[in-house]
Amino acid sequence: MYIFHQYIQQVPHNRLQKWRELLYAFIIYYAIGILCTIFIIVTDFFVVKILDHPSILSSHFKLDEYIKTMGLYKSIFFSSVKAPIIEELSFRLLLRPTRFNVSFSIAFFIFLLFDTILYFSDLPTYSIRLVICLLLFFFLYITYNPLWLSALKITDYKLLTITSLGFGAIHITNFTTIDKGLFFIYPIYILPQIFLGFILGIIRIRNGFIWAVLLHILVNGSVTWHKFFQ
Repeated sequence: MYIFHQYIQQVPHNRLQKWRELLYAFIIYYAIGILCTIFIIVTDFFVVKILDHPSILSSHFKLDEYIKTMGLYKSIFFSSVKAPIIEELSFRLLLRPTRFNVSFSIAFFIFLLFDTILYFSDLPTYSIRLVICLLLFFFLYITYNPLWLSALKITDYKLLTITSLGFGAIHITNFTTIDKGLFFIYPIYILPQIFLGFILGIIRIRNGFIWAVLLHILVNGSVTWHKFFQ
């Protein structure tokens, strides 16, 4: 714990160092991601098959289907730009817990849980959600006390762990169907997102919020931008 605390306090002093860390983080994530992917494939092929259940991976979100529904440019923009910004605001902003960061992040996440952020088809419902979350933001902003974190014994490491696990958990929704009987297996399938949450969180704490957004865009873009050339 002490080593972790010392590491996140060693903030890079210039932009070149931050770009270098961004590149290292990207490489580290892909190295971990490859190992996680192998583990997931083995689990899907052997464990799930032994349990006499159809492949879980087959029900995973497919970008091509999304492109057919929304179009190439709109779907790529959502996947590689809008989604990373929304997720960073929800999970990484509060890793530097200030009055505004905590209040905005919690209110924004609650708003996100109920439906989409930017697009809406039901104006009255959208307006009610917006008003409720704005009231929640102002309530948290007015009542915020940094002693809360101390009282709850929430350290930097615990906050990073909580947000990373939460970030991984929301990606269970990437599966079109979820079998509640096999719910205990699903954490294996979101291991890449959990590890990405830790990496993004460390980059956010050390380098700043915008650098976590850039890394997230780079990671998502690396698996979507090739569609422009197909």
